[in-house]
Amino acid sequence: MLQFPHKFSSDEEADQIVREFINDRLRNLVILNIEMGAGKPYQEVSVHDPQFQDYVYYFFPHCFSDEDAAKGFLLLLQYLSAEKEIKLNMALRFALHMVIEDAIELAKDTNTSTVERIPDIHRAYVLSRMREDDILKWPEAVASGEAADVRIRRTEDLLSYDKLVFQDMSFLQLDDMSLFQYTKSGYGR
Repeated sequence: MLQFPHKFSSDEEADQIVREFINDRLRNLVILNIEMGAGKPYQEVSVHDPQFQDYVYYFFPHCFSDEDAAKGFLLLLQYLSAEKEIKLNMALRFALHMVIEDAIELAKDTNTSTVERIPDIHRAYVLSRMREDDILKWPEAVASGEAADVRIRRTEDLLSYDKLVFQDMSFLQLDDMSLFQYTKSGYGR
């Protein structure tokens, strides 16, 4: 599971619901890209598949080889599928950002929504806990217009995911690095 930079609610259960929802949505986007790239179910894909390599190369900094991109993409899926929270290295954050951007572009091109609602049974609980947070913990959020309704809608909209998922966007600098610079930087750890 992805390690998020902040909590979504002070209520542990509501926070976990949102984390799992966003993580599962991102995991499904990664799986979709694996299957589109390889032309077969994701469980059957290998890092040595040239069709898959050619497809996922786009999601990584230019200094990555096709095979390294394929390995990284399958590692990203492995991390998103893990039970415990894992902090992604900069290259995997770059790839995840590109997955999000690709999904947003596809939604624009097909005139479909970037919003997917949290299932109603969970949404009602999360929204009630976020409203309690507004009143008890974050009164400035109510005053600034950062109310629970707005926050929950952000967790459901891909357009907000860069801000929700990443602490910062410094990983974008990787696209301007050579393989030597990337290796020496230690960003791959």
